[in-house]
Amino acid sequence: MKTLTIIFVVLALGSGIVCSCRGQAARSAGDASPQVTQGPGSRELTERWEQERAHLDKLSKSYPANQLAILKSLLDKLPPEQVAREFERIRSMPVGFREMSDFDENLLQVFVIKAAQQKDRTNLVYLLSGHCPRFIATDGIELYLALSGMPDPLLILFDSYSKADKEVARKELIEALSSVFRDLRREHPGDHDFVDASKEWYVKHQNKLRVNPYYQPDSNFSESRDFFVNSSL
Repeated sequence: MKTLTIIFVVLALGSGIVCSCRGQAARSAGDASPQVTQGPGSRELTERWEQERAHLDKLSKSYPANQLAILKSLLDKLPPEQVAREFERIRSMPVGFREMSDFDENLLQVFVIKAAQQKDRTNLVYLLSGHCPRFIATDGIELYLALSGMPDPLLILFDSYSKADKEVARKELIEALSSVFRDLRREHPGDHDFVDASKEWYVKHQNKLRVNPYYQPDSNFSESRDFFVNSSL
C-alpha cells in the first residue's frame, strides 16, 4: 500500500512539473509576441498616450483627430533616435493596418502627418511603401494627401506602390487607389494593370481635376462617393 502511495505521489508531482513547464512555456510564448513589436520605450509611450486620451470625449466628432494630436505631441518630445526606432518598427509591422493595435494604427497616422507637414515626400513614400493607413483621423488617406498641400499628392500613392516591399502594403495602397479610380478599377481587375491605367489617366488629366472635399471612401451617396468633382474633361 505504501509503495502504491509513493508511486501515486511521484506521478502526481511529475504531472505537476510537466503542467507547470507547459504553462510557463505558453506564457513565455504569449509574452514573446508583444516584445517582438514593442520595446520598453514603445510600451511607455503607449501607456502615456492611453492615460492622456482617457480624458477625451470618445463621442465627440473630433475624438479621432484629438487622440492623434496627443500622440504627436508625445512623439515630438522623444529623443530623435527613439522616434526613428518607432518609425522603422511601425513601417515593418508584419500585419495590415486594420490588424494593428489601436496605438500602432494611430502611430502610423501620426508619422504620415509629420511627413506631410514637413513636405518630406521621400520619407512619406518610404513610409507608405511599408504601410499605408486607410484613414488619417476621419479622412481617407487619399483625401488627406490631396488636401495636404504637397505637390502631385496622388502620385505619392503610385510611387509608394511601385516601391512597396511586401504584399500587405500593396493591398493597402490598392484599396485607396481603387476608391479614387472606381471606374478604372472595374475595367482593370488586375492590380498592376489597374495601377498603370489609373496613373496614366491621372497624369493626363490632373490639371483639370478638382477634389471633392466631402468625399468619403465608403459613402453610398453621390455627393460624397466620387473623389473628383466638376472636372472639365
